Amino acid sequence: MDASITAEAHWLRGGEQSTSAWIDGWVCVGNKSELPTDSLRIVVKIVEGIKPSMHPYTATVHIDLAESPVLEGQGSHCFPWAASVPSETVKPGVPWKVLGLISVKNGANCTSGCSLTVRTMTVFGYAPSEPG
Repeated sequence: MDASITAEAHWLRGGEQSTSAWIDGWVCVGNKSELPTDSLRIVVKIVEGIKPSMHPYTATVHIDLAESPVLEGQGSHCFPWAASVPSETVKPGVPWKVLGLISVKNGANCTSGCSLTVRTMTVFGYAPSEPG
């Protein structure tokens, strides 16, 4: 299985110091196995800072897989996602990262009883110093 993730931030200025945002993008997943995916699950986590392990996640999104709940063998699909970022977590000049966690209960070297998780991450930008 392979995966990629994209993200774009949309910053809004609400008052003197209030900045909020929403972030959206796509998670694209490719099934490299000959078998259809079993129990496909995609979670997107947003974190601020250079080292995500040192900061709590700002938002977690469980992707709606209704469009394509099973990827056929050698199939692929891109799923849209979106998340709101609370204004109290927006710190000017701080980078944001998006982590995609894609898991299935079967994989190319697994016929049953095991799971595979693919992680993909992108740094998508900095909170603006002068939001507008």
